[in-house]
Amino acid sequence: MFNNKLKKIGCSISFVLVLTGIFSGCSNMSLKDNNSSPSARTATVVNESVPVSPPPPAWINSLVKDLNSMPVKDSPESIVEYNYKGQIVYYFAPACCGPTQMSKLYDHQKNLLCKPDGGEDGKGDGKCPGFIAEKINEKLIWSENRD
Repeated sequence: MFNNKLKKIGCSISFVLVLTGIFSGCSNMSLKDNNSSPSARTATVVNESVPVSPPPPAWINSLVKDLNSMPVKDSPESIVEYNYKGQIVYYFAPACCGPTQMSKLYDHQKNLLCKPDGGEDGKGDGKCPGFIAEKINEKLIWSENRD
């Protein structure tokens, strides 16, 4: 009987140690209560180190609608959302190649930030030299895949 109690205590201690190990790895995460009603409480795990992307602005949605009605070769190849230097930006890849074709990078308010690549030397206009290496959190908004 005494051995059974020791086994139960040992299992309880092991269980607590395992839980402690699991939750110690979640130091950058927090639980947020979604409802104050005790009977309907749920918790959502929020990783606070990853920025949450807002929905695309109205001008992007309007542009996508217009692009879908344009002839295939008159539109950009794709529109991709990134996080760059702490802000949401929209990268417009050109439809084709050539020395005059450059990508365009806009902020959330539709301000042209730069032309990060393309052109004669492939380096764009030089106003955002770190964009290609520093961009994160790629999210495809629109792609030219109509035939």
